[in-house]
Amino acid sequence: MKTVIACALVGVLVVVAAAGPLLPEARQMPDEVLSVAELKQVTIEVSPLQSELKVLGANKALAEQTFTEELREIGLEVLEEQSTHIPHLVLTVRAKTDPKQPEAISIVTFLATEQEVDLKRLDRTFKLPTNVVVDVFLTTVGEANREVVNRVRHTVQLLGRAVRHGTTALRGTRSE
Repeated sequence: MKTVIACALVGVLVVVAAAGPLLPEARQMPDEVLSVAELKQVTIEVSPLQSELKVLGANKALAEQTFTEELREIGLEVLEEQSTHIPHLVLTVRAKTDPKQPEAISIVTFLATEQEVDLKRLDRTFKLPTNVVVDVFLTTVGEANREVVNRVRHTVQLLGRAVRHGTTALRGTRSE
């Protein structure tokens, strides 16, 4: 009996030792996510809506209001005046239809976080998108106006998730 237990124990140890290299290594958080860590204040811009969206009842004012409200909901302060040191969020909503599917419309939202970036190779500072959240949604033409608002909400929630993950990762890498 002791021999069977000893053989089983050795077998388990061999399996665990062999499986060790197969276990996934801890992944490093992508720089795009880390770039929005600890984001607290932003300025915003909503790009003009396409005429296709306007015809369906979507309007920029509602998109901007929803955008601002959702940013506050995830804990970001929206500032009125732009500053070179404050990240700038640019929301763009696009739509695409297919003549073969006249009742279908694809809504795509892009949320770019523009920030100052020092490019050492050129010894210059640029304002560049460091993080871009993209959401694609297929709906019907009749639901397009409502879905523009829903897609703006969802896109901001994705940004909020990136801010939380980036902040957690950044705090975990700091030596205190």
